[in-house]
Amino acid sequence: MRFLSDRLLRWLGAIFLILAIYFLASAFYIPVKAVIAQSLLESAWHKTLAGNSQVRPWPWARTWPIARLKVPELGIDQIVLEGDQGNSLAFALGRNVKTFYDKSAGLTMISAHRDTHFRFLKNIRLGQYIHVQDETGEVKRYQVEDMQIVDSRQKGIRAPVKGHWLTLVTCYPFDALSSNGPLRYVVFAEAVKPDQVRPELATGLTASLI
Repeated sequence: MRFLSDRLLRWLGAIFLILAIYFLASAFYIPVKAVIAQSLLESAWHKTLAGNSQVRPWPWARTWPIARLKVPELGIDQIVLEGDQGNSLAFALGRNVKTFYDKSAGLTMISAHRDTHFRFLKNIRLGQYIHVQDETGEVKRYQVEDMQIVDSRQKGIRAPVKGHWLTLVTCYPFDALSSNGPLRYVVFAEAVKPDQVRPELATGLTASLI
């Protein structure tokens, strides 16, 4: 009986050890994956700025970097991928393709998850500047004009009648347990000319995007 008991304890110990190794590996897998993905995104973006088109960050990717978004006052610096489908948003921000093709609307829409890349939206404030660098290296500056909570069941997200607008969209509330709710948090930022940027923020803007 004692032999069976000792043998059972050894088996249970081995099982617990395997489970511990598994959960430990899983805990490290996500941050390691994020670091590797970010490095590959950065590499693809630099190749894009060098003149290459549709540079896929990894061979099986169905998307590629199309912009870089910065919010200097919040220390935000993120790559934007083409398309806002799930396989893009798992790694970065995603540009809505339909709004990009409808250039007459003057609207560029970028989406991301509320608990990862767009977590900072809960801290964004009116008047702050958002810088978007495109594939050619050109930088466009937008100023935050409005924040809204929109029910996706009742209305879509539309650009104001005049001007060129950037909208940042994520699920809401930020601390919700489920990400399948109908509410969206939308930040509206209007394009501004270089001479409209506040003097205290104009210094070093180009350098901050390198």
